Amino acid sequence: MVRWFLLAILLLIGIGFAVAGSGYSSWRTEHLAALEQGSRVVSTEKGPIEVRSFGDSGPTMLFVHGTPGGYDQISLARAEALTGGGIRVLSMSRPGYLRTPIEVGRTPAEQADAYAALLDAEGIASVAVLGVSGGGPSSIAFAARHPDRIWALVALEAVSRTLPSNAVELVSGSDFLAWLMARLWFADPAWAVEMMVPNPENAQRILDDEGKVEEIRGLIEGTLPPSLRKVGSENDLEQFEALDDLPVSGIRAPTLIVHGTQDSSVPFEHGEFLHAAVAGSEFQIVEDGDHMMVISHQEEIDARVSGFLMAHAPRH
Repeated sequence: MVRWFLLAILLLIGIGFAVAGSGYSSWRTEHLAALEQGSRVVSTEKGPIEVRSFGDSGPTMLFVHGTPGGYDQISLARAEALTGGGIRVLSMSRPGYLRTPIEVGRTPAEQADAYAALLDAEGIASVAVLGVSGGGPSSIAFAARHPDRIWALVALEAVSRTLPSNAVELVSGSDFLAWLMARLWFADPAWAVEMMVPNPENAQRILDDEGKVEEIRGLIEGTLPPSLRKVGSENDLEQFEALDDLPVSGIRAPTLIVHGTQDSSVPFEHGEFLHAAVAGSEFQIVEDGDHMMVISHQEEIDARVSGFLMAHAPRH
């Protein structure tokens, strides 16, 4: 009897994995096709760089994603908010992510020079740069190394100094397991939000707004599949441990720093350090904001960033 019971359990488990495997295979095919169709690859002096554009006119903002990420990390809602304010958005995949090979640039300085090469290829004279989280080092390096190509810098919960690799949480290394975990999270949004947002009040801010729940869903999708983001993520962790010589004091562009006081992924000290190092910088402190504050405090942050960009956008 026990033997037949165990066999039945094993059979059910096998059926479950077979069904999951079929669902995963269909999702992967569709997801990879959507990723490729949603972007274009630009040939630059430094190599191919994957991008997606939002908006047809106005001054350009370069979106530099975090770790892990890709051109798809920027939400459509945030891109539309910026384009609605007259800002054209150029979102890219940093080296090692999706269709931008790591050879385009490993260090923050090399990546910064690749951004300049991208602007050359696109015929863009200068941009604002929005560097998020792990996109902070290369955004800072770009502002310091190419002062004539940047009209404003926004450092959003950005890494600006040495960060131990064990402080950064990445998704599973297995594409299937990462997909399966995402499906489990999506089955219960409250579970997903509470897992990602440690402050109960911030979590409730998100759960009370279906649009913000969808933002969380999009953020999780923007880490999949991890195999296409693995090289960039691993390189980021190596670079984060060696940021002592990041040229923060060389920044002359108008700079806005936005950081939450409860950020455990990129500690608040990173924002304080950057504000002290960049002369004339503005510091927007988000009280009780954690690393998901871009969603929980979306209205506050988007209004501040949009206002800052419009105040400094070139008038021609």
